[in-house]
Amino acid sequence: MQLINLAFPVVQVPIELKAPVYHVQRSGDQTLVVTHPLIDRRVARVDPTAETVVARLNLMGKWLAPKSPDSDDLIVRKDDWWYVSLGGRDSLPGITFIRSDGAGVTHMSPVPGALGSLAYLIVLEGEHPRALELTPDSRSTLARELDWSGELRSWELPERHLLRRMRAVAMPDGTIALFSNRSGLRLYLLGDDGAVDETVVMQSVVNHFDVAINSAGVLAVVAVRNDTEEMLTALLPDLSRASAASWQVVRRGVRGWGNRHVVRVVSDGDVFYSAWVNAARGNRVELTKLSSRPVVDVAQASPWVESPFLGLQADGEHVTVWWDDGDRIFGRRFPNLDGWAFLRALPSAICRAATGRQDPEPEPYGWFPEALR
Repeated sequence: MQLINLAFPVVQVPIELKAPVYHVQRSGDQTLVVTHPLIDRRVARVDPTAETVVARLNLMGKWLAPKSPDSDDLIVRKDDWWYVSLGGRDSLPGITFIRSDGAGVTHMSPVPGALGSLAYLIVLEGEHPRALELTPDSRSTLARELDWSGELRSWELPERHLLRRMRAVAMPDGTIALFSNRSGLRLYLLGDDGAVDETVVMQSVVNHFDVAINSAGVLAVVAVRNDTEEMLTALLPDLSRASAASWQVVRRGVRGWGNRHVVRVVSDGDVFYSAWVNAARGNRVELTKLSSRPVVDVAQASPWVESPFLGLQADGEHVTVWWDDGDRIFGRRFPNLDGWAFLRALPSAICRAATGRQDPEPEPYGWFPEALR
């Protein structure tokens, strides 16, 4: 275990949790932390000696965005970053974009008043980030795609009570794949001219889930089912066949609680990594590469809160997991999960060689296409 800790050290971000942390990302040689102190939204650059606020969205006297994991996001592109948040002007809701050069712009929502305060935000990753704003009206849900210049497209979704947990991915053909766990797991494929195609991906109750797309245009969905205590995943190379998705068990004995993002999935080239906070093990943080067998026991997140912070980032060379222990933020960087598995298995291999004892076969992990191994 000491060898593993030396090879994959835990690094503390020098910041005290005086306000809830919602996002942590590495950008170049700096760490960016998004917090929600009172009615502010702050992006701070943190280094070993100082914490510098580089962007601030003050909502004093303005429409107050909901403090939820679905109200803002931070996107990093090498040394540049974008911050996107719900938060309008005066009493009207809107979406604000802030760039790493300090420039910012706000686009107002067409849905005024109290209904607009229920809006959710999903940032669509890309070279220039876009945002998907979802706002219920009296009988449906209005979805708007926006970028720095303003509204691009809009859709009317059939369900007013769509807003529970949602994720969205921009597809290579220009459509947007919007997932919601309202009544199972549903896919809404948003196309041009207001076209919406709905597909039921899973009938069963999904408590927590996340979605990512890789360089080949394949979607990976990861989901936690508390009723069966299973962590599941499915690959969707063709969204027209999403209803026939083949779900595989990543890990058994997994539960997720709370309203934060307790499960994450990111892509790195054609590879997917997933991390989750396992409430069934006292909020242990676990990590895996979806195309291989080992599950990494990363660290102990705060056992005192229902839903501790969890972040996951892949940059082409490393995969980094972020979490909090209730007082501080920590990160652990893994350059090679297969190397971790080798070090983890080394003591057992030495013991087997010395004693001749054979360990039982590990639990089957599931099947994945050879191209994703």
